[in-house]
Amino acid sequence: MCIRVFLIVSAILGALNTSDAQTAEWQLVWTDTFDRSEIGRDWHLVKGEARLKDGKLFLKGAGATIVTTLSFKPDVRIEFDALADPSVPPCDLSATIGASEEFGYGYLFAFG
Repeated sequence: MCIRVFLIVSAILGALNTSDAQTAEWQLVWTDTFDRSEIGRDWHLVKGEARLKDGKLFLKGAGATIVTTLSFKPDVRIEFDALADPSVPPCDLSATIGASEEFGYGYLFAFG
């Protein structure tokens, strides 16, 4: 059973500029480096506990879930770095799109 997961996240969202498919490039539309003490308005904790420390987001608890409160246009790319707590077997280091504060996630891309 997964009890704790530490996520080290550098949340980056990019949007694809589709004006010309031949030269389409991803454009950065949002990033969060977590270099503050509070989670902030851009995030909603759905389940579990969350804290920021040393530029890292730490989630704790079975099924811990946090979603951004921001909306993005279609055609996005999500990049993040994550590490599991070494004292607990890795459980789930996943990303989602179409997330909401009410349900926690829309389309789940699960790893683990």
